[in-house]
Amino acid sequence: MIFWLLAVQSTVTVNGKDVAFDYTNTYYEESDAIRDAKLLSENDDVLEVSVHKWILNEDGTQEHADGDDAIPYNFLNKDHREWK
Repeated sequence: MIFWLLAVQSTVTVNGKDVAFDYTNTYYEESDAIRDAKLLSENDDVLEVSVHKWILNEDGTQEHADGDDAIPYNFLNKDHREWK
């Protein structure tokens, strides 16, 4: 079975200090993962967003897919607020 992992690296403010915050979510549909990734990419607190293709094997093991379609979306925010 193929599934899509949305990975987000961002910054949140806790007690007035910037703290790194990583978020992941799993999708069955590539289009849903990319849609949410694009929405998250619009946030200045987000440093990087990517969608990764994963394979769930019949024996229960998981592996990152190879090839050109393994990462269909990747965004690096060069205007991330930490860099301002």
